[in-house]
Amino acid sequence: MIEQLELDFEHEPEQACPGEACPGEGRGPGGTTLLVELKKLVDKYSLGVILDTLGSVCYEKSDHIRSDWKDDHLARLWETKGRVMQSMAAGENILEIYFKDYDPAKA
Repeated sequence: MIEQLELDFEHEPEQACPGEACPGEGRGPGGTTLLVELKKLVDKYSLGVILDTLGSVCYEKSDHIRSDWKDDHLARLWETKGRVMQSMAAGENILEIYFKDYDPAKA
């Protein structure tokens, strides 16, 4: 598995995207836009590492939701998001993975 990132932001996630500026145009550390910060992270670590790390975040959210909120349905949705992120990080074709059993005749 790809090494996970340890990010040291000055602000809590809720503060990184204040007011009506969210998403993508939100302000991150130092007043830069979230988009600029993400571009810097991709340049520094690679898209694969960023996606793998986001996948880990999704799995952690899933665990938190399942244990603290007892919402298995929402937890499974976050697990799916994590699986998608980590599959993309590994360079897998997401459409092949999630639609391999798709039959247009049954749709």
